[in-house]
Amino acid sequence: MILIGFSCPGCKGYLLDSLDHCHHCGKPYEGTLAVAAKAHNEAKLAMVAEISGKPISKQRMLEDVQTLASVSQGIAATEKAGGTVPEGMISKLFRKLFHGENDQ
Repeated sequence: MILIGFSCPGCKGYLLDSLDHCHHCGKPYEGTLAVAAKAHNEAKLAMVAEISGKPISKQRMLEDVQTLASVSQGIAATEKAGGTVPEGMISKLFRKLFHGENDQ
């Protein structure tokens, strides 16, 4: 799945969450990008596992995909604005989407 909000720092192409490098130019994902891609992919797989074998509406699927995109875009926008999102927070944000984890 495309990692919305992020682009390759090398060639500016779109990036896939299932890889650890740009499929266009081969540049490895590093730092926040590497963490976000891994966490995004894990959340996507959890979403698929959650709905596997269950009927799901197109609306629900769209909402779930949009949720993934929103989190990804927020992380990317923070980084582009010069801020940082701690690695642990990135993973936590995506995990909460489909694993039902709550802050304690």
